[in-house]
Amino acid sequence: LKALLTIMVEGSYEGKTLNDPEIRKLFTRDHLMKSDWYIERLKTKQKLEIALWDRHIDYLKTFLAKISYKEEAQRLRLTERLEEAKANRADVAKPDYLDFLNGTIGVQPLNVFGA
Repeated sequence: LKALLTIMVEGSYEGKTLNDPEIRKLFTRDHLMKSDWYIERLKTKQKLEIALWDRHIDYLKTFLAKISYKEEAQRLRLTERLEEAKANRADVAKPDYLDFLNGTIGVQPLNVFGA
């Protein structure tokens, strides 16, 4: 992005223009998907999904702890759903989940976790 903005303002970046193969390579799909900023977007998406499953798990545990809702919890199969939520949380926390996210837009990391 720095190269592109510099070219837009000054006409070149480190002596190269938009027609230079080195500059054009910066904007290929392969290059972008291997870039640090893109990988950070995927890691942020993964963190958000982990946090979402943590909230689901906490809510289900809280509901299941309420004795007055025992029958309703059984009817809704909440113990089973809690186990499914834990399994889903474990899946999204795996390092190879980033491979699954590869090709998606991910999430902009700024201010997501108070950064």
